Amino acid sequence: MANANGVSRRTASNVTRTMGSGFVSSGTFVYSGIIAAAAAYDARIKNQRRDKWDSAIAEMRQELECDQKRIDERRQVLSAEMDAMDLKIEEDGIEEENGHSLEECSPVSYDVQEETAEGYRYSTDLAETNNEPYDPFEDIQPRSEPARWPANTYGPVNTRNVAPESLYATTDSKQRAAKRRWTRKKIENMNIQISLLQVRLVLLLHERGWLKEAVAAVPHAYGAYLKQPTSVFVGACEEITSKGKSLSLYDHQLSGYNREADSSILCDYHQDAFGHFHDINFDLNESLQQLFSLHFRQQLAMPALIAKITQNLTISTAPPNVETFNILLAGFSRVREHEANSYVIRAIRYSKIRPNEVTLNRILSHYVDTSDPKGWGIWIGRLRGKYGGVMLARPDVSVNEASEGRLVKVESPSGTKVIQNPYPTPMVLTAVINGALKFLGFETCMEVYKEFREQGYGLSSEGLLSLLNACVSRRDWDTSASILGQIERLESEDYMSLPLKDAPVPRISLNVFAGMLQACRDSSERGLFTRILRYAQLHGHDRQQILDAVRQQKMEVAKDDAAAGNDIEPLHAGKESREVGQASSSPAPLFNSKQTGGEQVFSHLESATHNLASNRTLEKRRSNILGDDTERPRGIDGEQSDASVIRYMHHRTMTREELDGLLPASEHLEGYEMVERPMAIDNG
Repeated sequence: MANANGVSRRTASNVTRTMGSGFVSSGTFVYSGIIAAAAAYDARIKNQRRDKWDSAIAEMRQELECDQKRIDERRQVLSAEMDAMDLKIEEDGIEEENGHSLEECSPVSYDVQEETAEGYRYSTDLAETNNEPYDPFEDIQPRSEPARWPANTYGPVNTRNVAPESLYATTDSKQRAAKRRWTRKKIENMNIQISLLQVRLVLLLHERGWLKEAVAAVPHAYGAYLKQPTSVFVGACEEITSKGKSLSLYDHQLSGYNREADSSILCDYHQDAFGHFHDINFDLNESLQQLFSLHFRQQLAMPALIAKITQNLTISTAPPNVETFNILLAGFSRVREHEANSYVIRAIRYSKIRPNEVTLNRILSHYVDTSDPKGWGIWIGRLRGKYGGVMLARPDVSVNEASEGRLVKVESPSGTKVIQNPYPTPMVLTAVINGALKFLGFETCMEVYKEFREQGYGLSSEGLLSLLNACVSRRDWDTSASILGQIERLESEDYMSLPLKDAPVPRISLNVFAGMLQACRDSSERGLFTRILRYAQLHGHDRQQILDAVRQQKMEVAKDDAAAGNDIEPLHAGKESREVGQASSSPAPLFNSKQTGGEQVFSHLESATHNLASNRTLEKRRSNILGDDTERPRGIDGEQSDASVIRYMHHRTMTREELDGLLPASEHLEGYEMVERPMAIDNG
């Protein structure tokens, strides 16, 4: 094993020297950052640097045929970053470039091979359509302005308490954060965690028999590294893990720390004082998105995708930021590469990078998609400040009345720590609701919603849509009508505050409307039937198509009930229909004087009799609406479903007591998180 590790280290050293630092991309990629060593930071150097930016942008326009709008936006961002460089840099452990000039790291591009050889693997069911291509990276793109805060059931955003990594952070907050530098210890920890992620992904290639295809997709030097025996990478994984644990023994500047020359740690990240690493990181993220996009279009096989991703992470000289991790989470999630995603989540946790709302949404969604209630419950606990929280603040930070709820002091064996809870956003609560519906059931989900609302969380129309789907599957028409009214109100607020071209696209499916209209017809609620029918048309559904769906659903529901012995009964059915084996003889009334738990939650938000059709302005502003064929409601497995009625789990896989009390009592969860694959709760 020692000899094998030696081979690994020598090969790794050769790989990093031979490959240079060019990222794998789609075609010859001209990078926006032309890095030059700066001996003196004066006006002459700044003018030269600006000339190089202009030259790089001109080449990018010519070779990539970018439209003028994108180029102008990119120039504006780069100009703002350069202006920020002229300000006094706030040092936080700034480190020099280890004796290497930046010119030695000039990028060398590699072309992406669009493999079509027989035997290569693609996610054929995820190919983009010409009509409505799905962009999983839509919420990840870097922004010069804060993202639009969605209308929700709580209230507006308080930008003073939003972390700079958030989509909703102000420009000033992001610029201040861009001037800060990581300590040596944090950079080395990132080197270790990304190297560990890279080795684990390479082991996936070995375990699945994808090595030949992966080697053919990368340059020769990196291919030689990949072809080493599996035992070499197993040993490297153990060595890197051990190195990561020993890092806690050193101070922030790593006094006395030494990384062996033949170490299995391939990554060597740094952050220069002038901020050039931001542009390298931008290029890395662009390249990763392009690789995933090629795979989505069936132009890059999965083995080649993983190999090129690991290569890019290795040759980058800038440490990944939260956007890098979000791209990996979104890309692997879309192709259902759950094991790779679990490795990314561990890298996020142990690299101690601050996640934003996109990260937390993707992490929670991963555990829902993999039916892992224990993993989901642990992260729910972290959102509440348990298990070490999501992020730690500086131990000397002041905890006062103004920061109550956001900053929480806890005692640990290593001393007092201050947990910094994430700012409550609708995007995170949507993922919480989806998991609660799957693991806890509808009624307990409503309790979870109320508790999170007390912490400042609000639901957007997207989160309410998950509840609406669940209510329709339960045939809880009272709560369905209440939630639908609330969705309409939030959509009205979103539409009124935005130009038409920027307005969010509604996604309420035809099946949801058909279920509610069927209930109206059975209950003789003609006025409500007309109102919901009109609202369905505002969502882009054809009137005749809606009525046909109502008739079809009535037949399918009757067939399902007969086949299942009427296990799922309407929530408001009479006593006689609750007898075992006896079907309901009459339809459930749409409204009932006794509210269910779900409607009690929403009754203070929106009346179930809200007049949807009265909003003429909303009707006029809707023009580009998705139809049912482009977006269907998600089922309990996280995948889109063709079923006429989405049926959620009736038997909960996790009780509230398990969520609150039976999860690991220790604040240290490494034993759970470091297992090879996600675990499920042991009910035995």
